Amino acid sequence: VDGIHFDDYFYPYPISGVDFPDDATYQDYLNGGGTMARDDWRRYNVDRMIERTYRTIKEMKPSCVFSISPFGIYRPGHPEGMPSPIVGMDPYSEMYADAKLWLEEGWMDVMAPQIYWAIDPPAQSYPVITDWWLDNNPLGRLVYPCNGVYKMDDANNWPVTEIVRQVDLTRDEERRAKQCLGNNFYSAKYF
Repeated sequence: VDGIHFDDYFYPYPISGVDFPDDATYQDYLNGGGTMARDDWRRYNVDRMIERTYRTIKEMKPSCVFSISPFGIYRPGHPEGMPSPIVGMDPYSEMYADAKLWLEEGWMDVMAPQIYWAIDPPAQSYPVITDWWLDNNPLGRLVYPCNGVYKMDDANNWPVTEIVRQVDLTRDEERRAKQCLGNNFYSAKYF
């Protein structure tokens, strides 16, 4: 195995309408003297899973690459999150995924945030979101944005030039100097 990749499904998306069935486990935690609020406990468990996965991979095969593709937006509207005008779902509070912490701690070799938005709309701007991830990468991990080539379908009608512009933007020298050395495309069936 040369690489292990986690997609962004840490807890179910809130739009699924199904709460994760961890009542009994959380109650056991509280009965054992735990004091964390449920959201913090969930995040803590996900964080430990990410950290342990990374450390285990490196102990077993240091050359094996561990990558993660979290939801592209992080904490919109919060001081530690993405700046205005970026808006959208907050995976920190809704999926219990603290991807910024994982990047800051270096618990992966490649961060591949799912930046499935166009360049121009300010509410979810591809370059603003990409630059935020690069600017919050103190250990210089590789950051390969995920591009939504699936949006070139009939329903979304993105022109091919949108993806070409995103790749060109990713390849500029300033971003390359910040460890943005490539792109991921979702999904291959659209090629």
